[in-house]
Amino acid sequence: MKNEVKSNHQISPILIKLRSENVWRCSGSLLCKILQINRQQLIKFQKSLPNFPKPMRDRNTRQAVMYFDVDEIYEWYIGEFHSDF
Repeated sequence: MKNEVKSNHQISPILIKLRSENVWRCSGSLLCKILQINRQQLIKFQKSLPNFPKPMRDRNTRQAVMYFDVDEIYEWYIGEFHSDF
C-alpha cells in the first residue's frame, strides 16, 4: 500500500497548516488531497489497512460527511512514511 501514496520525504503542507491552525478534523476530500490519492484509493485504505484512522460522522445518516481526526492522520502518516521523525 505504501507505493500508492506519493510520499516525497516531506510532510504535506496542508497537513502542517491544519495542525498549526488547531483544526481538529478534515473531510475525506481534503484527506485525499493531503495523501494525493483519489476517493477509491481512500476507501481501499480504510478497508485494507487496520491502522488507518477511522472516519467519524456528525450524524447517523449515510449522506453525512465523513470527517477524519487531523491528529490521527498525522500520527498515521508519520508512522507509515516518516518513521525517522
